[in-house]
Amino acid sequence: MFETIPLDIDRDYFHSLIEYAMRRICVICGKAHDSGRLYTSSDKCHQKFIDEVVQKYGEYKKVVDVATGKTHKVPTREILEKGLCQQDLWKYPEWKDENVR
Repeated sequence: MFETIPLDIDRDYFHSLIEYAMRRICVICGKAHDSGRLYTSSDKCHQKFIDEVVQKYGEYKKVVDVATGKTHKVPTREILEKGLCQQDLWKYPEWKDENVR
């Protein structure tokens, strides 16, 4: 069940609770951080995180543009670091299946 916070609660205490709840924890080293990154606390942890994701899911992802129906070969690293928008898919090469002749 949810706990109700009384209206007469000390504002500083309430703000410190919110700060604590919004703390980010590094997925690699487990340290709390405020590095501006979402998942990692340092460049070293960031690189390790990217390497692990690329190793597990592959260097490229096959992304379908729903507007055109074309598939594009997008680097996993760029998806994680920059994000991906539909209007940017034209920048990436079309995905060519090696098995299809």
